[in-house]
Amino acid sequence: MSYIEFIGPPGTGKSKIHQELIKKTDFYGGFNEDGLERAFLNDKIELKANHKFKRIYRFCPSSFKSFFDDKILQYYIGDICFTNFISEKPGYLEIIKDGLESVAVEKKKIINYLKHNAEKYQLGISTKLPNETLVLDEGFSQGSVSILWRENKRRFSLKKYFEVAPTPDKIIYINAPTDLCIERQRKRGNIIVDKNYGTPQELQKKHEKACNEVVNYLEKNGVEKIQIKNKNKSIKKKTDKIKKKLK
Repeated sequence: MSYIEFIGPPGTGKSKIHQELIKKTDFYGGFNEDGLERAFLNDKIELKANHKFKRIYRFCPSSFKSFFDDKILQYYIGDICFTNFISEKPGYLEIIKDGLESVAVEKKKIINYLKHNAEKYQLGISTKLPNETLVLDEGFSQGSVSILWRENKRRFSLKKYFEVAPTPDKIIYINAPTDLCIERQRKRGNIIVDKNYGTPQELQKKHEKACNEVVNYLEKNGVEKIQIKNKNKSIKKKTDKIKKKLK
């Protein structure tokens, strides 16, 4: 087992559970952990940066590193990772085109989302250690969901998508009741399903339907599903349950 993805509608608590899981040393979060630093300092990805600058970066305070990572390094390394990914999987450009043509709204967001998925995967796979399993909070499975719930008429092919996009060994499906998910989004001040083309309840349910469709497709094609219902705030218990199922 070397690659796991999380999937689920917004507000289910995917990110919190993911952050708790990757605290365990053999689960690696890539971009959400120290992937940028690994890539920059350890030559895991071919970069045009001299060793003197790398030494300066290594001994800089963490506040500077965070600023540098957020404002410069993630874009620089991200572009290199995307180029490397496309060189290995050129058909992914066609997938981005298909996604763009399939969605009825937020087309630019889809392009950026699918590109970033490829960057995160390439960074993670390139920098993970032999004893680590890459675990992505939002990977290619969630990328396909982002397309499906924005469609008006069904056009997008999951078969074609997953013939190109890397398929996880296991998928962790986090779900929760619709109203609870919307309430959680409201509390954090970012209601992802608050759009001018549907009510939050309608769009949340479209999200749920799309997640179910993707998970069912992956299960039928040999991907093991771990499903977690996150109705309460006990993130550690949920994470411990996942760890037991991953053994």
